[in-house]
Amino acid sequence: MNLAQSQIKGAVKDSSNPFFKSSYADLESVMAALREPCSKNGLSYTQMTDFINTGTTSQLCVVTRIMHTSGEWLEGYFPIVPGKPNDPQALGSATSYARRFSLSAAFGVFQIDDDGEKTQTRTNNYPSRTAAPMPAKQVPTRNVNAPTQTKNFADQDIPF
Repeated sequence: MNLAQSQIKGAVKDSSNPFFKSSYADLESVMAALREPCSKNGLSYTQMTDFINTGTTSQLCVVTRIMHTSGEWLEGYFPIVPGKPNDPQALGSATSYARRFSLSAAFGVFQIDDDGEKTQTRTNNYPSRTAAPMPAKQVPTRNVNAPTQTKNFADQDIPF
């Protein structure tokens, strides 16, 4: 999985959401981003639906299973939550959404603007992680060599 993740280039944002006026990478783009890295590294995946018991009810989920040629596998569940109950179109849409998100999360697939990002000259609007160091936490010290110190350390007010 490690080698495959190092080879994943990202999923191209090739679909648009008119409601939010944004673009996103659809399920096909996520699958395309995974096809070659998975194939080269003996990985495959399958996605199916299943119900999980939540205690009082059952929740429909997408089950994403990643398999390796060694026989090892791992899987994760992603809930399917349709916008309109009992509407097949909403259920299909929610299932596709869950498949795209669970597959992206399982492999660490990110979304990229294929042509747009290459032509943009952007300034980083995010603060640098090294711009301002975090202040050190003040933790009270205790003298472990002092023979009279019997106070329980757990009872002290220590800001963590």
